[in-house]
Amino acid sequence: MVQQLFYHESRSLSPYYNLALEELLRSELLPAEAVLYLWRNEHTVVIGKHQSARHECDLEALEADGVSLARRKTGGGAVFHDAGNLNFTFLNRREDYDPGRNFEILLEALKAVGVPAVLSGRNDLTAEGLKFSGNAFFKSAFVAYHHGTLMVEVSMERLSRYLRVSPLKLRAKGVRSVQSRVVNLRQLCPALTLEALGKSLQSAFAASYSLPLQPGPRLNETRIAEIEKTFASREWILGKAGGFDAASAKVEERFDWGSLLLVREGDSGKPNLYSDALDTEVVEYLRAELPRVYPGPIPLPASFSPFQKKMVEDVNEILKRF
Repeated sequence: MVQQLFYHESRSLSPYYNLALEELLRSELLPAEAVLYLWRNEHTVVIGKHQSARHECDLEALEADGVSLARRKTGGGAVFHDAGNLNFTFLNRREDYDPGRNFEILLEALKAVGVPAVLSGRNDLTAEGLKFSGNAFFKSAFVAYHHGTLMVEVSMERLSRYLRVSPLKLRAKGVRSVQSRVVNLRQLCPALTLEALGKSLQSAFAASYSLPLQPGPRLNETRIAEIEKTFASREWILGKAGGFDAASAKVEERFDWGSLLLVREGDSGKPNLYSDALDTEVVEYLRAELPRVYPGPIPLPASFSPFQKKMVEDVNEILKRF
């Protein structure tokens, strides 16, 4: 049971520092504690753990404009951040982790500032039918977290310039472009500020647990800098091969659990798999098994849930024509 609530608010706009701080908070969370972490990034594209950077965004445009590229530890799709986007992370011990409660906190906080928000699907928040928040989830042995975005006043022109959204995904969402699917909260509530939204999140977080919210203790900046090196490394962001040539993509499909991209990489032509699925456990299993068993089907682990087994079965169907 949660007995102490803490909040941290990053003063940095660096995605690598902010992801490192999130990782440190995860590693240092003690039993009976819960943390709300608020942070912002300046001019950054953040991709999901198992996405292909080259397939999801225009790397040349990012480099030309001085935009950062980062990779997070959770699944889901690519997003554009600037200082008009407020990011949040709820951190709990596994025994206290409840994404449903977190979504209720978000909805209450938004309601308090005048945003008529609803939960759409498994991980989006929308208002008036338009998305302003995407969410993703992480679990380790003892700690879990739920993080996401809140678009307050993000540059739509930059968002459209840098992200490469698959036509399959747009068709699945019933829209023609990513820009036509999303909305800034300032369009709905012109007087809304980032500061007011942050304070509302803090109040809703404390009210949900009926506990006082305390500033988090001072953090080890040396340790954060060490973790930051990993998140800023080329190998973490682009992979050992530096990302594949988009023209080498062989098969791309969209399922109810997310997008799937199968490619052949390098001189060996070995198959590799990329996905924006939220379930990173299954994607990691698929990525490990694919080169081992190809061209045969990937085995179905007995420990997987029916939904996870369905993911494996869907990939095996695609493998038949790869």
